[in-house]
Amino acid sequence: KYLVGYLYSLIGIDGKILQSELTFVSSVIQHLKLDIESETFKSYLTNPISLNKLPNVLLKNLHLRHFIIWVMFFLAKSDGHFTPKEAEFIELTSEKFKILKSSFLLIKDLFIKEDL
Repeated sequence: KYLVGYLYSLIGIDGKILQSELTFVSSVIQHLKLDIESETFKSYLTNPISLNKLPNVLLKNLHLRHFIIWVMFFLAKSDGHFTPKEAEFIELTSEKFKILKSSFLLIKDLFIKEDL
C-alpha cells in the first residue's frame, strides 16, 4: 500500500495531474492485487507523503524500496515528460530509502539516458 502513496505523491509533485497517470496507478493496484481503494490516497496528489519516517516494512525490505523507485521512474516517464520536480522527488525518496547512490543511478539509467 505504501507504493500507492509514493505514486500519488509523484503524480502531484509537478502540479499537473493527468488521467493517464491516475489510470496507471489504478492498473498497478489491480495488477498487484492490492486490497486498497485508490481514493484513500488521493490526498497525496496535493500533500505528498512524508519521507521523514519510513514504515518498518520498508526499512526491512530493500527489494521493495528498489521496486518502488523503479515504478516511480516508470510512472514519471509514462506521460512522455520527465520533469525536474519528478527527478528531485524520486532522488530524495531514494535517499530517504537509504538506497545506495550507485543502485539509484543504475535504476535511473534504465529510464533516463543522460548525455555525457
